[in-house]
This record gives sequence, structure tokens and C-alpha cells, in this order.
Amino acid sequence: DDDAVCTQAPPAQWLSVEQIKAKATELGYAVRSAKTEGSCIEVYAIDPAGARVEAYFDPASGEIVRKKVKR
Repeated sequence: DDDAVCTQAPPAQWLSVEQIKAKATELGYAVRSAKTEGSCIEVYAIDPAGARVEAYFDPASGEIVRKKVKR
């Protein structure tokens, strides 16, 4: 289900992909790539525990909305 709704805020109020990558790095993620996907910014990264994850960020608040571990 990649149709996660991360924000209702208009794109003009969103943080940039670069800002979200920086936020993920602050949270301990080793960011591999990031892109806008619908109303989310999707970050592919290695989490602090060493797992490969897809994290979906709310681009307005910078909060993680959902995280999937990739096997």
C-alpha cells in the first residue's frame, strides 16, 4: 500500500527533499535516496538498528508517518 497520506498541507508549505534527508540523518538514518511520492517524501535508508527501510515522512512537519523494513 504505497498510497499513504502523509499530509493535507499544500505543497507550498512542504519541506524540501533535502530538508527531509537532513531530518532523517538527524534521526540516525543513513539515507540512500529520497523522493516525493504522493503527499509523502519517501526515504530509502539504513535505520539506526542496521535494517534497510523505506520511511514515509510528512513533508509539512518532517515527522515519520510510516516505516517499512525491506528484506
